[in-house]
Amino acid sequence: MVNQKIIQVADSLHGSIQISYLEKQIISTQAFNRLHNILQNSTVYLTYPSNQTKRFVHSLGTMHLGGLIFYNSLLNADNEVRDMFLDSINDEIEKLGNDNDFNRTLRLSLGDSFVDLMQDYRNIRIIYDREPIYQLNTPKVINDKHLFSYILIYQAIRLAALLHDVGHPPFSHISENALKEIWKDVKDMPDVDLNERRTYFKNSLKKFFENNAHLHEEIGYRIAERLTESVICNGPEQRDEAQVQLFYWLVSKFVTYIFTEESSLFEDIHRIIDGSIDCDRLDYVTRDLENSGFNYGRIEYDRLIRSMRLIIMNGHFLFCPDIRTLSTVEDFFNRRWLLYKYVIYHHRVIKTDYLLEKAIVGLARSYLGNPEKENEYNGGVLP
Repeated sequence: MVNQKIIQVADSLHGSIQISYLEKQIISTQAFNRLHNILQNSTVYLTYPSNQTKRFVHSLGTMHLGGLIFYNSLLNADNEVRDMFLDSINDEIEKLGNDNDFNRTLRLSLGDSFVDLMQDYRNIRIIYDREPIYQLNTPKVINDKHLFSYILIYQAIRLAALLHDVGHPPFSHISENALKEIWKDVKDMPDVDLNERRTYFKNSLKKFFENNAHLHEEIGYRIAERLTESVICNGPEQRDEAQVQLFYWLVSKFVTYIFTEESSLFEDIHRIIDGSIDCDRLDYVTRDLENSGFNYGRIEYDRLIRSMRLIIMNGHFLFCPDIRTLSTVEDFFNRRWLLYKYVIYHHRVIKTDYLLEKAIVGLARSYLGNPEKENEYNGGVLP
């Protein structure tokens, strides 16, 4: 990894979105590019033809807003609160440094020559020096003791936001609901009715559905972990390169911790991506309304996000807007209500979603119940 130029992606909603070299590597993978073909709103396009938003572009917007929320929250935080938060991140890094499994992974990846890097992680500056995005998005109030931990959690939050939808199946929630209905049919079947296909289906989805989890989230966590690990190069020859790879390994672990809410700290951080006012909703509320043809203007992103502040309440870290932006917060919730009223719950959208779901269920039941060989593809496609 050499000194990087600024990498930007053009977006119709947020303008130019700056990305890091690590994010570029993730975005370039086949698994992430699959999101180009996943519709955000299933069959909404049959009612609103212009609404063909893909989860690829939504994921980029979510990542962009997630980074801004975190940056401004720490910039506006009280010094004591900011230090407590970043000290907690340092504690998590040091826990990993004492984790035998993680150290074994580092030894296999980095080699014996660089296993000491974890002991001196606070002095690793090469990540900051080589990446323009970290230089531009690190508040000047961050001291040297917290610089590495700030960049680490900043990158982990952006990557978690980027990958939050990576596990969605085609047609998103419609396919997921159909698969769940089929799962309920198959899981309680007597053994005598379980042919080879049903048994394979049951065993494949058991780990995703048996705990009442959301399929796309459980699959997404696994894909995200593999994607982040796939861009890590093993066997670095130079110490600088080894420091970068160590950073990537820590980012990978923290992304997993955020998704699984490993502790109360990571549960609090996850609220940036999955909360009442989060980067996910802030992106799709405006994007989906605009792409459906509604002209309600846009959320005051600058006013809302630049007011974000990190506070402590009842032992939890909260990333919340300033009281002076209450009118903007109310406007956001009103827009979300309009989106659900006029787009997502439009009577024709409900009908086409239902028909697609039942078509998938019918096809799946027919396939799973037929022990014969698969029919050859005849070229027919869904509209």
